[in-house]
Amino acid sequence: MKKIPKKELVKLKKQATQESEWEEVEGFKALRPTSIQLPPKVINDLEKIAHIRGEKSCENLLKYWVKERVDYEMKLIADLRAANPSL
Repeated sequence: MKKIPKKELVKLKKQATQESEWEEVEGFKALRPTSIQLPPKVINDLEKIAHIRGEKSCENLLKYWVKERVDYEMKLIADLRAANPSL
């Protein structure tokens, strides 16, 4: 294998740390980790519900429910703004 010159390595390292140099990857969504603490009973109930619904985990079920609610709330906001543009 050919050794990469130091000048080229410095250039590559600089590019690697600049997001503008990265290509968009199809089919991949970057996620931001989030953490919430729930009482043990709620977690147990969520695990039961997730199992009954065929979800792989209660985390997947929570993500689905949160996204569903956020989409609903954003639609309400859009509808309110359409009815009252001053908002």
